[in-house]
Amino acid sequence: MVIPQQVIDDILNRVSIVDVIGRYIDIKRSGKNYVALCPFHNEKTPSFSISEEKGLYHCFGCGASGNAVGFLMDYQKLSFIEAIENLARIAGVDLSRYSNDGEAVSNSEKEILYKINKEAMKFFHNLLLTSEEAKIARDYLKKRGLSAETIKTFQLGYGGKEWTSLSSYLIKQGFREEDIIRAGLSSRGNTGLYDRFRDRVIFPIFNRDGRVVGFGGRVLKENEQVAKYLNTQETPIFHKGSLLFAFHMARDEIIKKKEAIMVEGYMDVIGLFQNGIKNAVAPLGTSLTESQMMFLKRFCDSVFFVFDGDEAGVKAANRALDIAVKSPIKKKVAILPGGKDPFDYVMQYGGTSFIHYLEKRKLEAVDFKLRYFSRVFDKKKDKAKLVMSILPYVSQIDSAIEREESLKKIAGYVEENFSVIVDEYQNYVQKGKNAVSTLRKIQEKREKKEQYPRVEIEFISLLALFPDGLSQIESVVTPEMIENEELRGLYEFILRNPDKNSSEICGSIENPELLKVIAAYAQREDLKEGNLKEMAYKLKFNYISREVGRIKNLIEEYEKAANYQEIKKCHEVQMRLQEEKNMIEKTLKEYAREMELSE
Repeated sequence: MVIPQQVIDDILNRVSIVDVIGRYIDIKRSGKNYVALCPFHNEKTPSFSISEEKGLYHCFGCGASGNAVGFLMDYQKLSFIEAIENLARIAGVDLSRYSNDGEAVSNSEKEILYKINKEAMKFFHNLLLTSEEAKIARDYLKKRGLSAETIKTFQLGYGGKEWTSLSSYLIKQGFREEDIIRAGLSSRGNTGLYDRFRDRVIFPIFNRDGRVVGFGGRVLKENEQVAKYLNTQETPIFHKGSLLFAFHMARDEIIKKKEAIMVEGYMDVIGLFQNGIKNAVAPLGTSLTESQMMFLKRFCDSVFFVFDGDEAGVKAANRALDIAVKSPIKKKVAILPGGKDPFDYVMQYGGTSFIHYLEKRKLEAVDFKLRYFSRVFDKKKDKAKLVMSILPYVSQIDSAIEREESLKKIAGYVEENFSVIVDEYQNYVQKGKNAVSTLRKIQEKREKKEQYPRVEIEFISLLALFPDGLSQIESVVTPEMIENEELRGLYEFILRNPDKNSSEICGSIENPELLKVIAAYAQREDLKEGNLKEMAYKLKFNYISREVGRIKNLIEEYEKAANYQEIKKCHEVQMRLQEEKNMIEKTLKEYAREMELSE
């Protein structure tokens, strides 16, 4: 999705940053601003300030800063586009026309699907609790040990035995047949609609905002001709590879513990939750995806894979690590004993025992891989094959430190010199590849990283906060005077769009770090629009100083070449620049005196 800047500006103009932040934390007015306890660090005295006028927030305690978009990205762990979509819903702006997903689906169409799913969930849940035909489902859940509270918390349900009970119910609620089909709840047969989730225990699936987007259904009677599990098909609001079961319930605990427990099935998550382990999630009946791992990275530092103790579970853990290898997140694995799955183990031994087992039997990713391949290759007789089997995984690890640690573990496990394992790794990597020094990559990365020059960032921040002052300084500062490329681009944007207000200018900033710096300036009480002209002259003074230095270097080069004509020209330019520099110094001194008198 590509959203035009003017649409983003319109959204930011329509929403109140106080209203947006007030949806998540308690805020109080303090003068012209609002204050709150900072949601990004622990504190007892409010240091979190919100400026409605400027559309920015800043914490004087931890330095967190930004606009409404930045707040949602940091607090809700949203991407930039997700934050804009969230604000668009608040502002009543339809972004469907900017979708690049093929068939654009409007917000209103999605809302219909949300409503259908919510009504279906109520139907399934009520059927489970009250109908005689659901006794088989109630008995199943009771036998598995689920409490009434757990069933209610997860809104578990029953699909019913009739072919059309849900479809008929939804039609009576006023929903159209084509929308019911589109939601993935029914299909069309020769005689009309028929329900897809018949005679199954129903597990509602929610998105990260806690809205039900689909369902999983488990058969109650084993039948080889029928799939044991059935999930909602792909719909405009249900994308199986991007969702995680029960994430909306586990989110806060995942953030708190900085770790997610990844299990295989819905019942595993539910069993762990009932036993006090509330940071568990699961893929939706399929293999883990890179998208799910990158999503989790926003909320935690590590993922603990806890799969079934049978052969299928061991293979699933190995596949999961292969999929997760690119994710910059720590990965641990534990395989449960006696072929048990997480649900069986936690229901038998309890949550405390489960956590103790994980801590005792946890393996880092490479440690697990070594043991996995050791089942095929003996670490003494087939040492070379064992090492080569794990190198493809190691080669995909992005972190150089983590790669080196992995190679050390391999060396230790196979009882070989570390230098030999490094040689093996380098030989593997360089087959068909031009290896680049890790140190060189780090150096290049450091060279690209650029700090904002103090005068330039103060000038741009003041201009972004007081754009009405542009007319006073545009004749003083030209874009080439700004050394930092990013700040120069923002200044050119302001020059091209003189009618943009402060909120619109800040909304155009894509780099969250730059936005945080500007937001921090916005909270300074000593900043006034009058400071803008002073900072403009300081910026020009710095530019002229750089030019004087450049001309001096040119003179030295021309002297070596005995090019006296060019030397004369350079001296003339140097004198003119020095005169201009002296005038600016005089102006700045006069300005400082005026500021002292005004105070």
